[in-house]
Amino acid sequence: MNTYRIYGQKMTNYYADVQADDPIEAWNKADGLYSNEWNQMEDDDVIAPTEWDLLEDITE
Repeated sequence: MNTYRIYGQKMTNYYADVQADDPIEAWNKADGLYSNEWNQMEDDDVIAPTEWDLLEDITE
């Protein structure tokens, strides 16, 4: 089980961390999250991810 950080596609200063076995499962889990389950980044942390950077494996 890995931890994936997914950045919002419409609001790039939001992210969600989900547990999943692979990136596709992570996308599906994030797709079902309610808006209050997303975390807002501090202004200093806001990035403009490219299409390829919207999902990041942050497993430790």
